[in-house]
Amino acid sequence: MPNGHRHGSGWAIGAWFTPVVSLWFPWQLVVDCWRAGAPVDPDGRRRIVSQWLVSAWWTAWIGSLVAPRIVGALVRADSGFGEAGERLEAMRTALQVEVAGNALRVAAAVLAVLVVWRLTEMQIGRAATVIPLADRTGVDGAKNPAASGAAI
Repeated sequence: MPNGHRHGSGWAIGAWFTPVVSLWFPWQLVVDCWRAGAPVDPDGRRRIVSQWLVSAWWTAWIGSLVAPRIVGALVRADSGFGEAGERLEAMRTALQVEVAGNALRVAAAVLAVLVVWRLTEMQIGRAATVIPLADRTGVDGAKNPAASGAAI
């Protein structure tokens, strides 16, 4: 795939809606864009950019998806007959997990905005370096036809 992308363009949308695959393909797509947008050094090689922001966003997102399932399991397990104190404690635990899930959802939303903002900055910066590199390659190719692949 171009620029090191692991999946074709159809997965950019399909990855979010495909069961099971949606747990990691969207993360891979964003990481691939993150790496492709990394700044380049003067020799044209990509620098390694930390992916902690992308990983934090994805972890919060997956956590926000798991929390309601845990709450559902706690509520179903507590729906039987038992002592009022035990049932109250189970409901308290379910409520705490629900609050944590909502906090993860908010964190995931904020982190998603930061990921998009940072990725956009990286791609704008990368686009600004592509033109000078292309110009430099064109100049080198004009001086040395063999370097540009032209027939001699």
